[in-house]
Amino acid sequence: MEIADLILTAKDERNIKSRKSDISVYRIILFLTTAFTLLLRYLFVKENPEAFDPLSIRLVLSSGLILILVLSFIWKYRDRMAYLNYSVIFSYSIYILFLIRRNDFATNYLLEFILLIVIICLAFQNRLHLKIYLACIFIAFFISAFLYLDSYLDIFVKTSLIGIFCIAIVTFFSSRFEIEKRLEIRENLLNTIFNESPDAMLIADPSSSIILNCNERAISIFKIQDRRDLIGNNLNFLLKYPNSTGAWNNLKKKVDKSRFLVQELEFKTVHGQAFWGSEAITEIQVGSKAYWLVRISDITERVKDKKTIEESRKILNQIIDLVPHPIFLKDNEGRFVIVNKTVADRYEVVPEEMVGKKDSDFIDPVLSVELLKDDREVIENAREKFIPEESLTFFDRNYTYQTIKIPFYFEDATKPGVLSISIDITELKEAEKVIRESESKYKMLMEQASDGIYLTDKFGNILSVNAKACEMFGYTDQEFKKLNVRSLVDLKSVKEELIFALFNNEPVITELVCKRKDNSEFTVELSATRLDDGLLQGIIRDITARKKLEKILQDNEKKFRALIENSSDIIMILNEDFKISYVSVSVARILGHTYISLVGKTIFELFDHEGIDKISKFLSDTIACPGQNQTVEELKILTLNGSSKIVEIVAVNLLSDPVIQGIVLNCHDITKRKNTENELINTNFELDSFVYKASHDLKAPLRSVMGLIKLAKLESKDSTQHMYLDMMSKSVNSLDTFIKDLTTFSRNTRLDIEANIIDFSVVLEESLNNLKYMEHAEKIRINKSVNINVNFYSDLTRLSTIVNNLISNAIKYHRFENNIPYINISIKTDYEKAEIVVEDNGSGIDPLHINKIFDMFYRASENSYGSGLGLYIVKNAVKKLGGSINVSSELDEGSSFKVVIPNLVNDIN
Repeated sequence: MEIADLILTAKDERNIKSRKSDISVYRIILFLTTAFTLLLRYLFVKENPEAFDPLSIRLVLSSGLILILVLSFIWKYRDRMAYLNYSVIFSYSIYILFLIRRNDFATNYLLEFILLIVIICLAFQNRLHLKIYLACIFIAFFISAFLYLDSYLDIFVKTSLIGIFCIAIVTFFSSRFEIEKRLEIRENLLNTIFNESPDAMLIADPSSSIILNCNERAISIFKIQDRRDLIGNNLNFLLKYPNSTGAWNNLKKKVDKSRFLVQELEFKTVHGQAFWGSEAITEIQVGSKAYWLVRISDITERVKDKKTIEESRKILNQIIDLVPHPIFLKDNEGRFVIVNKTVADRYEVVPEEMVGKKDSDFIDPVLSVELLKDDREVIENAREKFIPEESLTFFDRNYTYQTIKIPFYFEDATKPGVLSISIDITELKEAEKVIRESESKYKMLMEQASDGIYLTDKFGNILSVNAKACEMFGYTDQEFKKLNVRSLVDLKSVKEELIFALFNNEPVITELVCKRKDNSEFTVELSATRLDDGLLQGIIRDITARKKLEKILQDNEKKFRALIENSSDIIMILNEDFKISYVSVSVARILGHTYISLVGKTIFELFDHEGIDKISKFLSDTIACPGQNQTVEELKILTLNGSSKIVEIVAVNLLSDPVIQGIVLNCHDITKRKNTENELINTNFELDSFVYKASHDLKAPLRSVMGLIKLAKLESKDSTQHMYLDMMSKSVNSLDTFIKDLTTFSRNTRLDIEANIIDFSVVLEESLNNLKYMEHAEKIRINKSVNINVNFYSDLTRLSTIVNNLISNAIKYHRFENNIPYINISIKTDYEKAEIVVEDNGSGIDPLHINKIFDMFYRASENSYGSGLGLYIVKNAVKKLGGSINVSSELDEGSSFKVVIPNLVNDIN
């Protein structure tokens, strides 16, 4: 069902439907025309037997019309038979015109001609075709009348009659075509508005609430596949919470009464997802039938915003209620708009009671006038006003406030309101009085104290000092008050504990290094406390002499403890019976024993039977050589849990020393070193195995990835995808090269040299074949010179690695901008050595990097994309073969690598 069928008036609806039935109407016209002409011919010939009207010709033309009538049931009339219809109609018209002339313009034939024109004109669907047809008929009639009528009056009358008739027909049918065109435009416009609307549009039956039609937006907003999923359903089907029968009846009554209704409802999609929508129902009348046009707009975001605003308003009220200071907002008439709980408590009401009312509704009119005076000043001047101190009395209670009043602009208001924020300073004022009374007592205490006392603000600026502090630092009282406490202290001596304690308002006692006026330093004990008002009070006692004595003792003790307790070795002292008289705390970390558990035991209890024999002999040798160091290596010592540690022991006999009186043993744990040596042997073997297996397992998937990338390139024509695939290919090749480098590095490190006869031509060709698929390799000219004079013996694997890496680097770092890229490869051999030179005119190497290019993982250029192992492997392979490698390079000009490898023919011999 089209929307135009329901929105246009009944007359428009009939006109549009009549246009859609043109084919059926035309069939009827053809049939009536045929029957009418045959009947008219029969009646005229019957009355005028001498009239010229051959039946055969009539039958032929009638048969043509009947044939068109039959064919119109088979083919589409407009598409395939229009011009055939026009030809037959025109021929029939010319024949009737001929009969008029042959029958001396008889009235019957003129009547038939006019009626035929009227009927035929009904078949035309194009204004231009109609005008052409009538023009041709009029011209033909005029020519016939002019040639065969004798009276000019008859010619004028009959020609004018036909002309007027043709003009009337053109006028009538032009009006008809114009109306039809306007109706068609109106229909298309309504359909466009309906289908292109940004809102969901539904047509529904008011009596049953059944959906009759919907637009594309409805399909989208309700997430359905096709409009047929909606058509035929009840409007309640769209609601998350369907209306009851009573609610639905009330809704229909409202629409019937006003013919329009807007409401916000929660809808749901076919998947059950809820959303908020604005539903506008309009009743439209199509003929005698009423329909509902339902427009639904998605207002989910608007509803969310509204809820957010409401929640924000509640949060704001909660926040200002939590503020302990009076806050209120008034309009320009003095009525409260927002009031927090503190203000309401002052008026002994709840905040809701004050909204919309004035001060005079709650307090004495005199006080309300005084309060309103400041408010009026802010409103009239549109400027904020700060009141540093004001005293007010509410219900026999005195308050002191510090207040700021700010103009607040309401929407659509000509004058601002007043936002007032006050701070209750009543208690502060009372405290100030107490402070003033105690200040005199405090000053007396400071002057009589034997320690230095100072007072600073929160920034460390000195506010006051006593006489003792002036004596300690050498400043006068006035000089002190110009200083900051930081200038009196060596900041390096300030501990973090002091800062944290003062920040947390905790008292602290610490030691500091201070500076006198003459820049001499002295040590003090500082007792600092942050007062309630934020000021800092410090009491200073000079402890310089005490600190010097303490420092001497501490230094000696630290040296001994640093040597013994922090040692990674076990220090023991044995008496003459080989019993342990002292052991360092490191024994707990190394052996698990405690100091208490070992002191008094003999040293032999820490060794097994094999170890007892060795330690006995070792101690005997130590006793025999007093004052000389004795050493024993790799001796097993037992731990607390029964396991053993391998130690190296150094001993010295100091039994004769009056302080030590024992044998000092230094036991160094070498267990990890011995285990590491064993693990290193196993790790090297496992690493070789891992490198071989890892490289083998990684290469297979890399080959598969490269194959898939090539297939993807063949199947895709997208240049962007090709760019990504090229980047992937470059990364995979880089990883493959890195795996090869690791494998080569591993083999070069662990494999022995195998000397075989070398065919440099084959080695060079294999290397070039392996590298010809590198990026831009085809753009580089390769110049080869191989001069083999004697049989050359060397390790084929390592030699191939050297050649391959040198050529690979020359290809990678070439330049293609302003030169003809080339690589010159020269190989010469003699009985003693082979000389390999690889030269290129590529990007060259910066002199800053020339000495580091053979380091592992070093990249000399930001454009390097290799693993950084290539030249490192080359250098190691050359070194393994007993050769040498040299490089000469100039940035942006090129590089030359020269490798000299000795001939291993003597090893073969």
